[in-house]
Amino acid sequence: MKNYILREILRYFSNLKALTIITIVINSFTLAIIIVSAALYLNENKIIDQFKEDISLKLLLRNDLEQDAHKSVIKDLKVFDEVEGLAYKPKEKVEAEFIEQTGIDFREILDVNPLPANIDITIRSQFVQIGHLAEFKSKLLQLSQIDDVLIVNYEYLLIIEKYLNNRIYLYFVASLLFLISLVLNLMISKSVLKQKEIELETMKFVGATKNMMKSPIIAYEALVLLFSNFFVILIIYLSKSLLNSIGVSVNLESLIEIGIIMSLFFVLQLMLFNLNIKLNYFVKSEN
Repeated sequence: MKNYILREILRYFSNLKALTIITIVINSFTLAIIIVSAALYLNENKIIDQFKEDISLKLLLRNDLEQDAHKSVIKDLKVFDEVEGLAYKPKEKVEAEFIEQTGIDFREILDVNPLPANIDITIRSQFVQIGHLAEFKSKLLQLSQIDDVLIVNYEYLLIIEKYLNNRIYLYFVASLLFLISLVLNLMISKSVLKQKEIELETMKFVGATKNMMKSPIIAYEALVLLFSNFFVILIIYLSKSLLNSIGVSVNLESLIEIGIIMSLFFVLQLMLFNLNIKLNYFVKSEN
């Protein structure tokens, strides 16, 4: 029986190479998109909060302020609801950080430190929005001691806004790809049945059971799905660093979630494949 199933699988692949390869590629891509969509959906707040944690405001103080003038600025800032934390950096610390980060020591050229003292503001999560930060920045610039206000990691704000505005398209693409994947898998079953039509009738005539007749076809589809899962696992492994960079940690918990999604995809596709075989051959042949 095992030799028969293996021989039939090799024969199906030989006759349906192009369709099988296309199906495996589409299945893999579909499953990858579904996993990414599910990961983003399940970890959406966590991922967005991680982005928000890196977004802050940097207040550049005027160079002509007195040494302790920052204390009154900090006092004024504490009244704003948006402010979660404040960190003052004197000119000397800003200078040291600049030299450390760039390797450029401008003191060899200039007699004075041109870099202004600054205050880093940590923003409460609920206020980290493009419109609200722009409005808050305008309020801060009205303070006479402040020369300029910089939004640190402003590009993260753009990423958050684009994701929230376009996530529905990602779910739509995942759904569309799943339907395409389903159609391709069903096309395999119809192609196999067409090739085996005479053979199945002969097997039925000599008393072969339905399970014996279906086993090679189901095994072939299961193998196609397993190959698809293997390539997705390979993609996840190779993309581990990228996933971690956007806040999707590839840990035990996420691996369990991925495993559940892959298992559901495998079982659902196989069930529908089996149902299609029943409807397209066994039910028709009984009628």
